[in-house]
Amino acid sequence: MKAKYPCFFGFILALSFILFSCSHSLGFGVILWSLPEEGLSDGDIVPVFIQSNINQVYVIGIPNSDKKIEVPLWQISAPEKRAQAIETAKKYKAYKNIYARVKLDGLPVRYEATNLGRQVYRLKEGEIVKVLFAGEGAPVNGLEGDWLRVLMQDGSVGWCFSYNLSLFDETDDNYVEEEKKDDRFETFAKKTWYPQSYQTMIQNGRINLDEMKVDYGFSINTETKIASLRLKNITKSFPFEDVEKKEDDLYQLTASPLLLRIVSENQIQVTLVGDFGKQEIHAFSTVSSPIRDIIDAEKKRRSFLLQTIINQGPSFSSSNYGLLQFLDEGSFVWTGYSLLSPSLIPSGVGSRGKVSMDYFISNDLSFYYDGVLSFRFDSDQKEIVFLYKLEETGLRMEFVPENLIRNGLISSQSQNPIILFFLK
Repeated sequence: MKAKYPCFFGFILALSFILFSCSHSLGFGVILWSLPEEGLSDGDIVPVFIQSNINQVYVIGIPNSDKKIEVPLWQISAPEKRAQAIETAKKYKAYKNIYARVKLDGLPVRYEATNLGRQVYRLKEGEIVKVLFAGEGAPVNGLEGDWLRVLMQDGSVGWCFSYNLSLFDETDDNYVEEEKKDDRFETFAKKTWYPQSYQTMIQNGRINLDEMKVDYGFSINTETKIASLRLKNITKSFPFEDVEKKEDDLYQLTASPLLLRIVSENQIQVTLVGDFGKQEIHAFSTVSSPIRDIIDAEKKRRSFLLQTIINQGPSFSSSNYGLLQFLDEGSFVWTGYSLLSPSLIPSGVGSRGKVSMDYFISNDLSFYYDGVLSFRFDSDQKEIVFLYKLEETGLRMEFVPENLIRNGLISSQSQNPIILFFLK
């Protein structure tokens, strides 16, 4: 691996070559950054003949040859006796031939092995550094990794936490990286992700069965390298080549239009980049209980409320609004409603249909009503929605205009309410 440094001989150095020989050296140094073009690897011990502080270079000898070259001062350890140089080389032995590629732009190198240590250098994404040795240091926000002593190509040295470094052995063919998997991403990829709206529904106790489906969500298979996005209006799989960390908590699924950002331990954002850079952002979270159990519980709750109405009726009558009968399996029969047609009930829709509880009421309205009933006649599927209250003598219903239903919630009443009362 080549390091960048000026390469020229001045008159003084040329003269020094004449005056000095292998028998007259400054000592021995340890190569810190390999010189593959000279057959020298980091950790090799070489004789040092001249130190030029003006040009910031050493003149060293190539073992088993008469050749002498100059190298930057930073690329070799300070000259010392051979026995001492051997001991110095041992300090670097564990990471011989090991370099690292930086995965995060702006990654700090610190004076001490702690996240609070003074910054001495900021690395660029893709930059190569030499790993000298590992040391003891303070934990970093629960991340896995080690504090490594690293050498930059300008001679700067310092401590860098390994979480955002990809270590590789330079002796591998084409410098193939022995990349350590991003354990945090792997952990998140194994989780089951559902639309963020699920968590909101669960917290509010308002489960929208039209929006909550078992198969909706986002998943990543790191073995097959396929990500899947399944929502109400999107069902698509995205093959990808690799996972590239762009910055803290942001990952690119390469060769796909997907970006994934980790928001918290239980929440992610998935960005779908479309044509002309248009972005769709979808939020997902984990759910503590199985979705199917939550859906089943909501269905049972609704069935219980309908059964309560049936048990108190099942027939309710009004001299003005006809006879309303609640039957099993969510069916109803409503006759004699001519005063409500066509203002509320369209003409010619018949008398039979289905009744459901698709909407919710706010806490304020819950003081006055038990819930919401939605009627759909068999010959006309347009829903007719009422707030309802079971009373001792019968059933009270208040018509809900469509504009008062927002995101499945009714939180206010009409200024001119239409109220129906049926006796049981």
